[in-house]
Amino acid sequence: MSNSIDHPSYIKRKLTLEENLKFYGRWAAACTCGDVLAMGATPKGFSLDLSAPLETEVSDIEAIMEGVQQTLTSLLLSLVMIRQLHMGGQ
Repeated sequence: MSNSIDHPSYIKRKLTLEENLKFYGRWAAACTCGDVLAMGATPKGFSLDLSAPLETEVSDIEAIMEGVQQTLTSLLLSLVMIRQLHMGGQ
């Protein structure tokens, strides 16, 4: 059985609301950047439009954005490492 970021596998434990929102943010960023990487390009930026009900808590939005930031930080570190390997460690 293979997994894809577009169809993440089930998490077997119960997630808190904050964990679920962070996961959603990581998933959204990974799907967007993954499409760019699959085309052989390097992401130069990231833009996110988020629509939420007015009663959404600010902390919920912050949790989503923390998940996005986690993915972008991870991706940037990966791209830097790949570039260093490609350039002979410089």
